[in-house]
Amino acid sequence: MYYLIYKITNKINNKELIGRHIGNSLNFKITKSSNKFFLEDLKKYGYNFFKKEILKKFEDKISLNIYFNKLKLTYKNSVNSYNYNYKLSEKGIKNIIEGKNKKRIKRLKEKYKDFNKTINILDNHKYIIKKYCKHGDLIISIDKFNKKYSIDNKLYCEKCINEFIEKINLTNEIIKEKQIKLSFLLNHPKHHEEYYIKFYYPDIYKSILIYSNHHKNINFNERLFLFKNNSQHKPKCLCCEKEVDFCKTKKFYNTYCQEHIKIHHTSNKEKEVLDFIKSSLNTSIKSNFLIENKELDIYIPDKKIAIEFNELYWHSDDFKNKEYHYNKWKSCYDKDIKLITIWEDDWDLKKDIIKSVIKSKLNVLENKIYARKCITKELLYNQTKKFLELNHLQGFVISNINLGLFYNDELVSLMTFGKKRNILKQKSKENEYVIN
Repeated sequence: MYYLIYKITNKINNKELIGRHIGNSLNFKITKSSNKFFLEDLKKYGYNFFKKEILKKFEDKISLNIYFNKLKLTYKNSVNSYNYNYKLSEKGIKNIIEGKNKKRIKRLKEKYKDFNKTINILDNHKYIIKKYCKHGDLIISIDKFNKKYSIDNKLYCEKCINEFIEKINLTNEIIKEKQIKLSFLLNHPKHHEEYYIKFYYPDIYKSILIYSNHHKNINFNERLFLFKNNSQHKPKCLCCEKEVDFCKTKKFYNTYCQEHIKIHHTSNKEKEVLDFIKSSLNTSIKSNFLIENKELDIYIPDKKIAIEFNELYWHSDDFKNKEYHYNKWKSCYDKDIKLITIWEDDWDLKKDIIKSVIKSKLNVLENKIYARKCITKELLYNQTKKFLELNHLQGFVISNINLGLFYNDELVSLMTFGKKRNILKQKSKENEYVIN
């Protein structure tokens, strides 16, 4: 694979174009460029009046992109370059948007000839239909308008559909018919959405609400589940008589209540972590240990170390509030307990690294290397990348300075330094670096 920066020069007016190429061959076609100014001149003068040359070769895509982005800044400020950054005036931008909107509205009225309302485009995703109904203007997404209007040439605003649903009269027999009909309709995930059922099947929507109207504090997905399963009561825990919680992401009820779910759903991966610690230590290890009413998956009293295994599903925002993990760490910190947190995906992808970290924290490493027996060297890009990907949980990160610790000419530790992050609205002073 080749990673190249190339330059194409117009022999007639000496205009230059820089670009990047990633491919299996050095012989790439210059006609594949996306620069419209260059393509216009290519068509005007012909292929023979342009010269192509390779400026620099790279070993990987990251190095290529870093160099190209720096080089592009120079060419963007040069008028004698096809890469020059032409800036439109506000009036020019406005004219382009208005032109696109006129074409879109023209196509819309050609498609729906019976549509006689005044329609404007708010942005790329919304229509505003002036004086659509007695409630005033209707704002609707382009996709929803095209889909709904093409079916029955009818649209409802939110207030109109609510008034329409209010007037629908349903008997118990009709509600049972709607239950049967619903099972044939729910053949796609989006068909379960409240908006979809409400606007496309208002009679079924009202049937769902009536069927579960004795439940006051449940959401629509719960009502839909009870309706399609012909159940007017929430399921109960298999271990006790408590009602179980509704799983928002998978849209069904859990099998067990909060008290018993941990017992029956301790994952095999959490057991793997526990077995690994037991094989490394010959001491008391407690499972599901409570500290200030907060449960710790694994606790080692002799070491005052706790380990929390976080499954991605149960520890997502749907089940845990934003301060859940911080509060657990703070409770441990106040009791002088060191908390090690392991995430499920890290255990899947970087198990050996995590095992090494755990052994280090437990002070049971087989081999110890003392810093006084090591020497420090500055590392190359490829050395840094390979070491971090093999030994660091967060993997490789781009840095300006890479310092390695060597023992018997073998790299055993690494520290990287870089500039402050622009994305965090931080800016480094000259010769100022932070640890990555």
